[in-house]
Amino acid sequence: MRLERRGGGVAILPAGGPPDRGLVFYPGARVAPDAYAATWAPIVARTRTAVFVPAVPFRWAFLAPGRAADVIAAEPGIDEWWVGGHSLGGSMAARWAGAADPAPRGLVLWGSYATPGDGLAGRGDLAVLSVTGSRDGLATPAEVAAADGALPPSATTVEIPGMNHAQFGRYGPQDGDLAPDVDDAEAQRRLTEAVAGFLRAG
Repeated sequence: MRLERRGGGVAILPAGGPPDRGLVFYPGARVAPDAYAATWAPIVARTRTAVFVPAVPFRWAFLAPGRAADVIAAEPGIDEWWVGGHSLGGSMAARWAGAADPAPRGLVLWGSYATPGDGLAGRGDLAVLSVTGSRDGLATPAEVAAADGALPPSATTVEIPGMNHAQFGRYGPQDGDLAPDVDDAEAQRRLTEAVAGFLRAG
């Protein structure tokens, strides 16, 4: 795995040859792209997925919901594309996925959810994984579950026991979050298993 800087964002790339797929991951509100490098690194290593975490204006993804298109255009050597994001970034990724043409292969949400206006509910062509933490105080499992109807019926949902909102990245405690019941290493292990298994199956 190697880390490269890309226009204020980061690219987490598999070692030893071209990636099997690319994934544009929108950061959460006010979170630097670098905060997701350590979280994605073991997933990249296990799935040979190139993950691009772009910079967004003032660190607010809603100011650049189409940033995925820019990343994809700059990487013509990658044929299969996914999008995803954490918190607000996940909601923006869902919005982009619903309108994109061509559509991405799939969507990965971390502590986030889509809305009915994104147009994903009837999609049979979009693989979706939604990961929540049982101790997430900002996108609670109940809030995410209440929005499940905005996702395709085939969407996979995984709740990681003891994980909180900030453990999806490495940026420190966050106001409004709950204290985790698992350490970062255990949260990472469970997140890696869930996401790597889903990407390999997709």
